[in-house]
Amino acid sequence: MEYEEVEYAEWNVPHPLVANPEFYVRVSKGKAKDVVKKAVRELKEEIEELMKQLEEKE
Repeated sequence: MEYEEVEYAEWNVPHPLVANPEFYVRVSKGKAKDVVKKAVRELKEEIEELMKQLEEKE
């Protein structure tokens, strides 16, 4: 998944026993928060489609 307005993105998990990942997103236009929300919505749709396909195979 790529967006042209995203200049830089990374994530980090400082310690594997602590479930607090850190996300860094830099955008050339708009708000990073809006781009992240858009990406989450698209990922959710993809996961729902995958779940639907898996359920059809049962």
